[in-house]
Amino acid sequence: MSGPGQWGLDASIFRNFNITERWKIQLRGEGFSVINTPKWNDPNKRTSTAPTSASSPALVALDSIQLGAKLIF
Repeated sequence: MSGPGQWGLDASIFRNFNITERWKIQLRGEGFSVINTPKWNDPNKRTSTAPTSASSPALVALDSIQLGAKLIF
């Protein structure tokens, strides 16, 4: 028997603004682990906790957020 698979979802949203014909600025926001799901313990692993317990029981909307700006020329 193998343990449950783990996956994550990162997302970003950005918008380019023209300053001049040659210069642009890009504003972006990125979210990591957007739909943070519990990471279940491996049933093959010998621990004192039950295999159905989660190693990170708290569900949060976002793990971390990053904002940035990029100058494109």
